Parts: sequence; C-alpha cells; structure tokens
Amino acid sequence: MARDFRTDNRQEENIAKVYLNSKDDFIYIDEKDTSIFDRFAAFLKWLDEKGNEITSKEKELEQLYGKDIITRNDAGEVTDVNVEAFIAFSKFRTETYQEAADQLDKIFGQDTIRKYFRTSYEINPGFTPDDECIYDFLDEITPILNELYSDRAKRISLKYNSNRKGGKRTKFRSKEELIKDHMGK
Repeated sequence: MARDFRTDNRQEENIAKVYLNSKDDFIYIDEKDTSIFDRFAAFLKWLDEKGNEITSKEKELEQLYGKDIITRNDAGEVTDVNVEAFIAFSKFRTETYQEAADQLDKIFGQDTIRKYFRTSYEINPGFTPDDECIYDFLDEITPILNELYSDRAKRISLKYNSNRKGGKRTKFRSKEELIKDHMGK
C-alpha cells in the first residue's frame, strides 16, 4: 500500500472574497498575485490615455460637424440635433467604455463589471457602464486593494524580518543576544 503525504499548503488563506453588490455577488482576489498591481496600473494609464483620446475625438468631430451637436433656443428647448455627429461621438464613447469594462474583467475576473452593476444589466442586458460608473467601481475597489496588500506587506515584513529568530542577522549578533532571543527574554 502506498503511503500518503499532504503538504501544509494554506493558499486559500491568501484569497479575499470581495462582495460587489447587495445580491452578494462576489469576486476573489489573490493577495499573492503580484501581477494585479501591474495590470491595475496599466489600466489606469490606459484610462488616462483614453481620456486624452476622447478629448481629441471631440475636437475632431467639432471640426468635422461644427461646435454644437445639439442646438437649443433661448428657452433651453432642443431645436436641432446633428444626428451624424451624435452617432459618431456616441459610438466612440460606448466602444471606449466597453473596452474599459473588458479590461477590468481581465484584471479582477470574468463578469466583475456585470456583477458590480448587476441591477443595470438586469434592466438592460445591453448596458455599457459610462465613465462615471467606471470611476465608481475604481473608487470602491482601490481601498480594498490597498488594505489587502498593506496587510500582506506587514505579514511579509514580520515573516522575513532579519531580526526574527533565525534571521540573517544571526551571524552578526553576539552570543548574549542569541541566547536572549532563544530564551524569549
């Protein structure tokens, strides 16, 4: 009969369950996944670049179609809509926001944005979150990431601290310091 062995693998302890809405939809974040910061930082950079691209696109469309997509009279009532300009700009913005939602799903897991905006997707299955929605999600998830990874940094600091018993400083401590540490005094 073969002998069985089991490691003391406690990887599940490094997984955080983050609830995204009142319906208790959730995602998991692995505290030991260092690539999440790289992907998150790349996303923030991309978002900033897209903001600049949207501004450029607005100017481009303004030159192409004129300044006002919607014309109002003195009473504030809509008198004319430049449909071509409206469609072109709306399409560009919608594609950008859909791309942002897709990128967030790649960072935090499939359907993260769908879970976060569950009610909106239930009302309209074709829902695409706008910039305000994306920033609302970022405002909620950023403090969670900060807390998860600051706790992790503290644990690592304690675990691999050179002052701990058996740490690298052992060679440089005196005999009295070693005995004191060993005795716990």
